[in-house]
Order: sequence, then structure tokens, then C-alpha cells
Amino acid sequence: MKRTMLLVTGLCILLVLALIMNRTDAQTQAPQRPIKIAVLNVSKIIVECQEYLDKDKEVKEKQRELQSELEVLDKETAAIEQELKTVLQPGSADYKSRLKEWFDKSAKVKALGEYEKEMMKDETYSWTQELYVKLQDTTKRIARRDGYTLVMNTIDMQDNFRTLTDLYAFIRSRQIIYNIPEIDITAKVIEEMDADYDKTKK
Repeated sequence: MKRTMLLVTGLCILLVLALIMNRTDAQTQAPQRPIKIAVLNVSKIIVECQEYLDKDKEVKEKQRELQSELEVLDKETAAIEQELKTVLQPGSADYKSRLKEWFDKSAKVKALGEYEKEMMKDETYSWTQELYVKLQDTTKRIARRDGYTLVMNTIDMQDNFRTLTDLYAFIRSRQIIYNIPEIDITAKVIEEMDADYDKTKK
């Protein structure tokens, strides 16, 4: 009987000690931070922020100027070509002079056309990269300020896809199937990026 009592008492003491240690461990551990998730649409932010719209306008203006120059050169080249065919005598000094001019202008038309394509591609790449870095910085600032632990990119579903391959590529790339509108911070990021851009302009 005594041995049984001692055994029960020992078990009770061990149980009490285990409970005390458990409680102490729980108190020393940092409280778990609740997960707060937000979503945003990266593509929409980049093409709708004011800096992108201004840069796009600048590049399109340069493109229009180049197109005007190309049109003038095209007309001049066509006029020389007509003159070579119908007016000037092949082998004459005037013919040789105008022929050289035609080759020079034709080469310039081609060079300007290539330059226009490369200029558009290079400038678009450059400013899109810069905007993405600014988007990341703005998102981090908002997340830290508003307590978001995770911000994910959501992609709009297109109305149609040209091929089955395009559809499968979209399905594979889409990580978020649904989210409530209240956690979408796309508009907030655009607003803050526009405010930052406005400060730099001033």
C-alpha cells in the first residue's frame, strides 16, 4: 500500500513539474504573428502608373519624329528612282551622281528603320526594369506599414487565347485562383508610386 502511495505521489509530482515547465516554455516563446496576405497585379501597375504613361508618350513622340523623317526620305528616294528611270541618261555624270544619292538615301532609310525598332525595344526594357524595382520598393513599404506578411502577384484572366499552348502557359503561371477584393493593393501601390514620381518631377 505504501509503495503504491509513493508511486502515485511521485507520478503526481512529475506531472506537476511537467506542467510548470510547459507553461514556462510557452511564456518564453514569442507570440505567433498572424499571417496577413495581400495581392496585386504587377502588369497592371506597370502600365497604369503615371511614370510609365509619361515615358511611353516620350518614346512614341520620338517614334513619330523618326517616322516623319523616314517618310520624307522615302519620297526623296522614290523621286530619284523615277528620275533615274525616265529622265537621266545611264552612264552620264548626272546619272552617276543621282545614283549615288539614291544608294545613300536608301541606306539611310534602312538604318533609320532598324534604329527605330532597337530604340523602342531598348528604352522600353530599360524603363520597365526601373519601374519594377520601384514597384518592389513601394510594395515593401506598404507591406511593412500595413502589416502584410505576404504579397502575391495575381494575373487577370484573358478573354481568349490564340493557342492551347498559350492557355496552358497561363494556367501554369497563375498562382492565385481567387481572392477577395479587399486584400488587393494594386490601386494603393499605383497611388504611392505616382506620388513618389510626382515628388521627383518637382
